Amino acid sequence: MKALTKIVLTFLAALLISTIFTSTSEAASYKPKAGDILITSKKVTGAPFVGHSAIVTDDGRVAHISGPGAKPIVRKWSSWKKDYPKIRVVRHKNSKIAKNAGTYARTKIVPQKASYAIFPTLLSTGTQYCSKLVWQAYYFGNGKKNQFSFNPYVPTIVRPYDFDLKKLAPNFKRVYSNY
Repeated sequence: MKALTKIVLTFLAALLISTIFTSTSEAASYKPKAGDILITSKKVTGAPFVGHSAIVTDDGRVAHISGPGAKPIVRKWSSWKKDYPKIRVVRHKNSKIAKNAGTYARTKIVPQKASYAIFPTLLSTGTQYCSKLVWQAYYFGNGKKNQFSFNPYVPTIVRPYDFDLKKLAPNFKRVYSNY
């Protein structure tokens, strides 16, 4: 019986150690690419039920709008990662389309300095919220070609987690998650 207990404890210790090293190397293995959509866990300040989303720009930074009173901004990846350590990342299957979206977010959406508001009008650029910014970067950044299954002419509010659903984002795949 002692030998069996020793074997089981050794196996459990090895499993625990491999889990620790796997999650550490997994986190180190994610490298942001232009157009990557970052989706936070639902446990973030200011968005406890819906989470938050952002897009990696063509220069490796992150474009987002954080909430009421905010304007769209671009920030360093290291700063984003520090504030939002628990993320999922979805990536478009076409890197050119993704890069166009990242460029558009940085050069067109952020400079407009739109006010934060959640309205179900995807095509209006006068107001923004986090996932609308991402949707518009892909839509307008690629010649008004919809990359998602949202009809831009029907009143819709895009939620951050919608980007991780095959039904709504068929051209995207999850490439990383640490929650």
